[in-house]
Amino acid sequence: MRRLNLWNRGILVLVDVVLIFLSYLTSLLFRFDNVIPTNYWHIFLRNISFIIVIYILIFYFFNLYRSLWTNASIDEFMFAVGACIAGSIVTTGAQYLIARTLPLSVYIMAGVLCVLFVGGFRMSFRVLRRSIMILNRKNPTDFKKVLVIGGGSAGTLVIREIKNHPEKKLKVIGVIDNSHYKLYSSILGVSVIGDRYIIAQ
Repeated sequence: MRRLNLWNRGILVLVDVVLIFLSYLTSLLFRFDNVIPTNYWHIFLRNISFIIVIYILIFYFFNLYRSLWTNASIDEFMFAVGACIAGSIVTTGAQYLIARTLPLSVYIMAGVLCVLFVGGFRMSFRVLRRSIMILNRKNPTDFKKVLVIGGGSAGTLVIREIKNHPEKKLKVIGVIDNSHYKLYSSILGVSVIGDRYIIAQ
């Protein structure tokens, strides 16, 4: 199991290396309309390894290689965003200190692309997991219909757990909540259908 975890983390690091490289290369191509001047191309080749190392170390510091991305939430995504922003700031500052820099717009654009590439790749694990779970619901008639009482944080947690475990064969058909402000709203795709008096109906 430990070897498997190390193997998975190694693959994730390798993917990050590729995504960071593509972020900077894409921003450089965009900045110069696909025709990169020779001097900037040489600067890019000399510095990209240094840039990648800084990003990977920051990602490690932000625990991006310890999270279970199949269960990722907005918190994990914000950590990925924060790591990319921190990496962009540190690499830009370091490059200006050693006076071997690309245009500032390249660093800014690369930071934005890094957020999109790295954050998007990680959240794709959850999207894939959710898609597989939906496809595995081959016969929804076998599912037992349930109502969730309460549309607050506890009710939201219950709905999420039911959706994350289709093997329990439960289907939430509605949420009961006494707050009129929540009536006909939606919680994780489930409608608030009324207050407690509707249960008798």
